[in-house]
Amino acid sequence: MKQIKEKPQHKFNKIYLLLMIILIALILTNIYLITFKPKEEIKIPGIQEIKEEEILKALSVDDYYKTDVNVTVNGLFLTNNCKSLILSVDEFQAYSIDRGIKKHVDFRPTVHDLIEDILQSFKVKVTMAKISEIGEGTYYANLILKQDGKVLNLDSKPSDAVAVAVREDAPIFVKKNLLDEFGVKSC
Repeated sequence: MKQIKEKPQHKFNKIYLLLMIILIALILTNIYLITFKPKEEIKIPGIQEIKEEEILKALSVDDYYKTDVNVTVNGLFLTNNCKSLILSVDEFQAYSIDRGIKKHVDFRPTVHDLIEDILQSFKVKVTMAKISEIGEGTYYANLILKQDGKVLNLDSKPSDAVAVAVREDAPIFVKKNLLDEFGVKSC
């Protein structure tokens, strides 16, 4: 009868020890990540948390007209006192703004519906949209948001700012000089 040699257990013990070390390292890493608080906040391009002294300026609408919003298939009309600033928009943007004005969500939400859901989930209020300047034929806008006393000033395309603002019934403002210079009579 042959005698069966028993394999040494040290290979199994080494693998077991290695797995235990990896497991402990993962647990410690998770604990560290859960409790770690960075000294500096992470800055996201395009998002600026406004300093206290700049809050009043960002929220000021002294040089702005409050406008009504109308949209056609290829035009966004921001109107105040029978004068409209007409912005060119593509079919998707026009559709999304129209759905927002009518408070209608299709069977699948648009990107702007998703943004609205995210903002509501984090209790972020859309304070206003401001169309503030034009450069090289392009209009520039800001979406002003508030959460727990913090104010965020988001650089935005005007059509996106309007699409989000109408969903939240936030006012839309146009800089007076833009409407006065580029607006067309609409009544």
